[in-house]
Amino acid sequence: MNGCCNGPRKTICKLAIEVARQGKALSSDDNMMFVNIFRRIEVITDYQSKVRAACDTSFIYWHRSIAPVYFCHVFNNPTLAPNLQYFFAGLADCHHQISLMKHLSVETDKLSLLEKDIKENFEKRNSGATLQ
Repeated sequence: MNGCCNGPRKTICKLAIEVARQGKALSSDDNMMFVNIFRRIEVITDYQSKVRAACDTSFIYWHRSIAPVYFCHVFNNPTLAPNLQYFFAGLADCHHQISLMKHLSVETDKLSLLEKDIKENFEKRNSGATLQ
Protein backbone atom coordinates (compact mmCIF):
# COMPACT_ATOMS: atom_id res chain seq x y z
CA MET A 1 0.00 0.00 0.00
CA ASN A 2 1.23 3.44 -0.88
CA GLY A 3 0.21 6.65 0.87
CA CYS A 4 -0.55 7.64 4.41
CA CYS A 5 -1.97 5.31 6.99
CA ASN A 6 -5.62 6.01 7.79
CA GLY A 7 -8.49 4.20 9.49
CA PRO A 8 -9.54 1.90 6.64
CA ARG A 9 -5.94 1.00 5.83
CA LYS A 10 -5.22 0.14 9.46
CA THR A 11 -8.32 -2.07 9.52
CA ILE A 12 -7.21 -3.87 6.35
CA CYS A 13 -3.73 -4.44 7.80
CA LYS A 14 -5.18 -5.81 11.05
CA LEU A 15 -7.40 -8.15 9.07
CA ALA A 16 -4.50 -9.31 6.86
CA ILE A 17 -2.28 -9.98 9.88
CA GLU A 18 -5.09 -11.90 11.58
CA VAL A 19 -5.79 -14.00 8.46
CA ALA A 20 -2.10 -14.78 8.05
CA ARG A 21 -1.81 -15.66 11.73
CA GLN A 22 -4.81 -18.00 11.76
CA GLY A 23 -3.80 -19.58 8.45
CA LYS A 24 -0.41 -20.35 9.94
CA ALA A 25 1.24 -18.52 7.02
CA LEU A 26 3.58 -16.73 9.41
CA SER A 27 6.03 -18.13 11.88
CA SER A 28 5.71 -16.92 15.45
CA ASP A 29 8.75 -14.66 14.95
CA ASP A 30 7.29 -13.11 11.79
CA ASN A 31 3.93 -12.70 13.51
CA MET A 32 5.52 -10.89 16.45
CA MET A 33 7.48 -8.68 14.05
CA PHE A 34 4.31 -7.67 12.16
CA VAL A 35 2.40 -7.04 15.39
CA ASN A 36 5.21 -4.84 16.75
CA ILE A 37 5.54 -2.88 13.52
CA PHE A 38 1.80 -2.42 13.31
CA ARG A 39 1.65 -1.26 16.93
CA ARG A 40 4.29 1.39 16.13
CA ILE A 41 2.32 2.51 13.07
CA GLU A 42 -0.82 2.85 15.20
CA VAL A 43 1.00 4.99 17.75
CA ILE A 44 2.35 7.28 15.04
CA THR A 45 -0.98 7.68 13.23
CA ASP A 46 -3.01 8.25 16.41
CA TYR A 47 -0.52 10.69 17.92
CA GLN A 48 -1.92 13.89 16.39
CA SER A 49 -5.54 13.18 17.30
CA LYS A 50 -4.59 12.26 20.86
CA VAL A 51 -2.52 15.41 21.32
CA ARG A 52 -5.36 17.51 19.89
CA ALA A 53 -7.86 15.90 22.27
CA ALA A 54 -5.53 16.32 25.26
CA CYS A 55 -4.96 20.01 24.51
CA ASP A 56 -8.59 20.89 23.80
CA THR A 57 -9.78 23.57 26.22
CA SER A 58 -13.28 24.07 24.82
CA PHE A 59 -14.65 23.01 28.22
CA ILE A 60 -13.88 26.54 29.42
CA TYR A 61 -17.11 27.79 27.84
CA TRP A 62 -19.28 25.47 29.94
CA HIS A 63 -17.21 26.15 33.07
CA ARG A 64 -16.76 29.88 32.58
CA SER A 65 -18.15 30.45 36.09
CA ILE A 66 -14.63 29.69 37.34
CA ALA A 67 -13.28 32.79 35.55
CA PRO A 68 -14.07 35.23 38.41
CA VAL A 69 -12.39 32.92 40.92
CA TYR A 70 -9.36 32.51 38.67
CA PHE A 71 -9.08 36.27 38.05
CA CYS A 72 -9.35 36.97 41.77
CA HIS A 73 -6.61 34.43 42.47
CA VAL A 74 -4.35 35.97 39.82
CA PHE A 75 -4.89 39.53 41.07
CA ASN A 76 -4.20 38.44 44.64
CA ASN A 77 -0.98 36.73 43.46
CA PRO A 78 0.67 39.07 40.94
CA THR A 79 3.39 36.55 40.15
CA LEU A 80 0.71 34.53 38.32
CA ALA A 81 -0.11 37.38 35.93
CA PRO A 82 1.94 35.90 33.05
CA ASN A 83 -0.34 32.85 33.16
CA LEU A 84 -3.35 34.92 32.10
CA GLN A 85 -2.23 34.59 28.50
CA TYR A 86 -2.83 30.83 28.69
CA PHE A 87 -6.36 31.31 29.98
CA PHE A 88 -7.20 33.69 27.15
CA ALA A 89 -5.52 31.42 24.60
CA GLY A 90 -7.65 28.56 25.92
CA LEU A 91 -10.77 30.56 25.14
CA ALA A 92 -9.91 30.28 21.44
CA ASP A 93 -10.83 26.58 21.58
CA CYS A 94 -14.37 27.57 22.56
CA HIS A 95 -15.09 28.97 19.10
CA HIS A 96 -16.05 25.61 17.57
CA GLN A 97 -18.26 24.63 20.52
CA ILE A 98 -20.00 28.00 20.50
CA SER A 99 -20.74 27.76 16.79
CA LEU A 100 -22.49 24.40 17.39
CA MET A 101 -24.59 25.32 20.42
CA LYS A 102 -28.30 25.92 20.20
CA HIS A 103 -29.27 26.58 23.83
CA LEU A 104 -30.16 30.24 23.25
CA SER A 105 -33.72 30.81 22.05
CA VAL A 106 -32.80 33.96 20.12
CA GLU A 107 -30.02 33.81 17.53
CA THR A 108 -27.37 36.16 18.90
CA ASP A 109 -23.69 36.64 18.43
CA LYS A 110 -22.62 34.01 20.95
CA LEU A 111 -18.94 34.88 20.72
CA SER A 112 -19.72 38.50 21.63
CA LEU A 113 -21.70 37.33 24.66
CA LEU A 114 -18.79 35.20 25.87
CA GLU A 115 -16.31 38.00 25.26
CA LYS A 116 -18.52 40.47 27.14
CA ASP A 117 -18.95 38.06 30.07
CA ILE A 118 -15.20 37.42 30.38
CA LYS A 119 -14.33 41.13 30.04
CA GLU A 120 -16.83 42.09 32.75
CA ASN A 121 -15.41 39.48 35.13
CA PHE A 122 -11.84 40.54 34.35
CA GLU A 123 -12.55 44.25 34.85
CA LYS A 124 -14.49 43.58 38.06
CA ARG A 125 -11.52 41.65 39.53
CA ASN A 126 -9.05 44.18 38.15
CA SER A 127 -10.84 47.06 39.86
CA GLY A 128 -9.88 45.64 43.25
CA ALA A 129 -13.00 43.70 44.15
CA THR A 130 -12.28 40.58 46.16
CA LEU A 131 -14.23 37.39 45.92
CA GLN A 132 -15.75 36.21 49.19
